[in-house]
Amino acid sequence: MEVVPGSHLLPAQETAADYRDIANVHLVPLRLGIGDAILRDSNLLHRGTPNITNRPRLMLDQTYKLKSR
Repeated sequence: MEVVPGSHLLPAQETAADYRDIANVHLVPLRLGIGDAILRDSNLLHRGTPNITNRPRLMLDQTYKLKSR
């Protein structure tokens, strides 16, 4: 998984565009091991990386969102 640090703080109209068009964007790889977990803001720009093994890569995603008022 790769993330764009600080992207969760950008205005929504900026993150709706292609991330490559946002100034000073750099992807940072997260080095996660078996059993590791991350907690992230859902607005954080992120992407998966290729699975270069012959085994399936399992993932669990749990999403919580504040109810609109």
